[in-house]
Amino acid sequence: MALIAVIDDDNDILDASSLVLTAKGYEVITADNPDDGYRIVKEKKPDLIILDVMMNEPDDGFFLAQKFRKMNVDAPI
Repeated sequence: MALIAVIDDDNDILDASSLVLTAKGYEVITADNPDDGYRIVKEKKPDLIILDVMMNEPDDGFFLAQKFRKMNVDAPI
């Protein structure tokens, strides 16, 4: 089954997303900050990235998405 990375600074969203996606048979990895999100995507190479664009700083998610594209991550975000 597909591996999905969920990156969000709200732990309630991480928990709810993980619960729903896992129940549907997906493997889920999570991160609650951009640094950990970068690390898990780099290490695990997920098939899909669900990314909060408004994390600690208003543009954290946008910068992280750009960083993924610069490192040739081709998973849908």
